[in-house]
Amino acid sequence: MTAVVDFHALFEVVYVSLALGLLVAVTFSAILYGAIRSMDLRREGHGAAAVGLAFVAAVAATGLAAIVVYGFNVITTK
Repeated sequence: MTAVVDFHALFEVVYVSLALGLLVAVTFSAILYGAIRSMDLRREGHGAAAVGLAFVAAVAATGLAAIVVYGFNVITTK
């Protein structure tokens, strides 16, 4: 019996998982950076910059939630 491997599908799984893994890591890093720097700047009295970085953290958290929901959707529909 001959084993047939679909290299195109295998390559697709590899590059999509690498890209999404990198996207999740960068998004989570943006959440941490925005939240931590926002707290530091608020303590130092830089209110406008703190609000801006809190907004960055909130947008990144929303993006991460969207990635997770999309991933669950892909898993459950296939």
